[in-house]
Amino acid sequence: MAAFRRSAGEVAFDRLRVLFEANGDSNYIGEPVSIIEHSLQAAYFTRNKSPHDEELIVANLLHDIGHALGLEVQQKMEMNGCGVKDHEHVGAEFLLKLGFPDRVAKLARSHVQAKRFLSFQKPDYYSNLSEASKTTLGFQGGPMSEEEARSFQADPDFQNILLMRECDEAGKVP
Repeated sequence: MAAFRRSAGEVAFDRLRVLFEANGDSNYIGEPVSIIEHSLQAAYFTRNKSPHDEELIVANLLHDIGHALGLEVQQKMEMNGCGVKDHEHVGAEFLLKLGFPDRVAKLARSHVQAKRFLSFQKPDYYSNLSEASKTTLGFQGGPMSEEEARSFQADPDFQNILLMRECDEAGKVP
């Protein structure tokens, strides 16, 4: 009798399910929603604006997975209590290890860069950020420099990353 073999997709789904079941109801650091509420809202808004780009939707669903990973290992919350420093890189590496496409990981990793870009380009963007987002921005390098902004704009997914950020910000409805 052949041993039961699970697909890589099933393994990845189970790992994410366990992570969200254990930590999804946790407060989304400094915001009025839980991690799972924020994740689902961000994906929902992304799907409404770009329904045919499944990788973009999945990336926004999982863009803050690095924070949940920190909670899983009971990591001390950094950035003045507002989450895991470099959560975007931690999360992107985790997604790659689970077998997600490179683009999904890249998009998830880029959501912080979008906040830095928008803070550089639009002064009123920063003033509309939540207090938690303002706090984390300081730990994430602050607003981009002009040179960083030019480089970021050259990314073929630049507009998609900005859309992700817009939906990320919208995904904080209690």
